Amino acid sequence: MLNYEIFMKELRKAILNISGWKAENVRFVPKEENELGEDRLEIICIESATHVGCDSLGTNKFYKEYCEGKKIQRIAKELVTYVRENSRKRLFNAMVEVLTYDKAKSRLFIVPENINNKEALEQSTYKTVGDIALSISLNLMEKGENMIGLKVSQEILDVWEKGMEEVFSDALKNSARIFPARYYSIFRALTIGKDYKGDDFMGEDAEEVLADIVPEKCISTESFDHGSVAIFYPGVGDKLCEALHTENLYLTFTSVNEVLVRPADSEVSVSKMKERLKKELKQNRNPKDKLTEEIYYYDGKNHCIRLASGEGNVFPCK
Repeated sequence: MLNYEIFMKELRKAILNISGWKAENVRFVPKEENELGEDRLEIICIESATHVGCDSLGTNKFYKEYCEGKKIQRIAKELVTYVRENSRKRLFNAMVEVLTYDKAKSRLFIVPENINNKEALEQSTYKTVGDIALSISLNLMEKGENMIGLKVSQEILDVWEKGMEEVFSDALKNSARIFPARYYSIFRALTIGKDYKGDDFMGEDAEEVLADIVPEKCISTESFDHGSVAIFYPGVGDKLCEALHTENLYLTFTSVNEVLVRPADSEVSVSKMKERLKKELKQNRNPKDKLTEEIYYYDGKNHCIRLASGEGNVFPCK
């Protein structure tokens, strides 16, 4: 009989063989890393436009069934069947619920992407600043640490009978609520480790929270996924300017997940920052995380974001 650790590896392997799901979509999450206090299997099931879902399943019962004599292949087959059937039901219920804007509004959020990422922006509505697109998405369903998002297309706006400006504004405010802005200190990250979720700097003690010797401050969200969106939230740029005693900021987007901010009156030139960014992006192992090679600028007087070169349109942060 296999011990628990080896059993879970074999079960996951059997699930992948039976289902054909991508390996990264079937994850074992130990109890130390989730809020439920037990080991979980986090599964994302994406097989077609009408067969989408996610699930979070406790694993102890599966090992108990194995110890009682059930074969791993049978456990895996039953698990895959359950997830597929459950996904169909949850997708139908979710789609019905988001047909009305009043119910869908609280599920909206913003995702930053490079304007040239055609695949990510296909069937999306978005605003742009420089070569960054801020795309409107919808939290269709979630379970455990998994979430299935739905791009908000023009067709969806038509169903809601809403304009893009109103929906974008609601989505940005909702993002700030669901995925609050955080400051990530390298020193605290090294001390606390994987449990570190960043520090809230939007309160009265912002200057104290941001007070360390690092010249650039890493800003993201609590989830960190596509966390560079935080700099576009209303009030975030102003709060950073106030705490850092500056009127304007330089913004370096090292990935879609975070942005480095520093006072624009610092001695480092835009060309030097751009040169360093290009080097860092070349070392990034995941090209999909790339957001831009450009340096951006937060104008504290006019409360907006634009390219540091001054070219192109601006994004008002109000």
